[in-house]
Amino acid sequence: MAAVIIGDATNDTGTPADGSDLYFEGGNTAITQNVTLDANTYPIIEVSRARTGDIATSGTPFRVEACSTRLVYNAMAGTFYFQCDTTAALIQCLGAGQFQFVASGTATRFEVLNGSATIAGACVATNVRVAGGSTYIINTGASTAQTLLHLMSGPSGGGQVWTQRGATTMTNESGTLNVDNEGTAVTNLLCTGHHQVAKTILEDIGTITAGTFTGHIPDVSRLARPLTITAETINMSLPNAQAFLDHPLITHSSVTRLITDGRNL
Repeated sequence: MAAVIIGDATNDTGTPADGSDLYFEGGNTAITQNVTLDANTYPIIEVSRARTGDIATSGTPFRVEACSTRLVYNAMAGTFYFQCDTTAALIQCLGAGQFQFVASGTATRFEVLNGSATIAGACVATNVRVAGGSTYIINTGASTAQTLLHLMSGPSGGGQVWTQRGATTMTNESGTLNVDNEGTAVTNLLCTGHHQVAKTILEDIGTITAGTFTGHIPDVSRLARPLTITAETINMSLPNAQAFLDHPLITHSSVTRLITDGRNL
């Protein structure tokens, strides 16, 4: 089906047909008309790098049934408030603007390279990959944990993530990860990025089933409750390794100590 181009002058010209691809042109006027499209699926939704005006509002987000292929947010300013009733296959935040995933929906893959992204409400992002920008993952009391949360190196280094949710696997290769997940669990926490380029802060976390601390040691200076780590591998040559093992709020059930070249001590 033909693509529908949405610009400042056409934000109230009607409802884009179900199955169309949507392209938001550049412009600085907020788009607030005909944003409730929850009966329709749009395979591709793309926002121009030249857009600086908001798309929808926090109270009335841009709402669709599904985005079956990808949503690409390139805007250099403004905020896009997005909601889907079922699933978005891929959401990519590439511009310097703000992307707000609100109210409902599941993103199978959620990628952040630039700007600011928020996953809020009852929204689920199954696999989250961050290589730049800032990402906020909010827990509203019944929010679903990620399967994967992965911080990696991007063109400008790593990104920053603040999360209130647990995860099956959290990996920090580059960037800053702040885990403030209100006592819920992380199955696997991998702090593999070098301590000069990666930092993991544990503030409020209940249990870690398996910890791998071979690139950097988590900062636990703000730890708010007792933490149990069932099994862990730790590089004792890293700064603060022994202080981490001696922390009075942390129970270490099974520890494998390594030296710099990976051999057991």
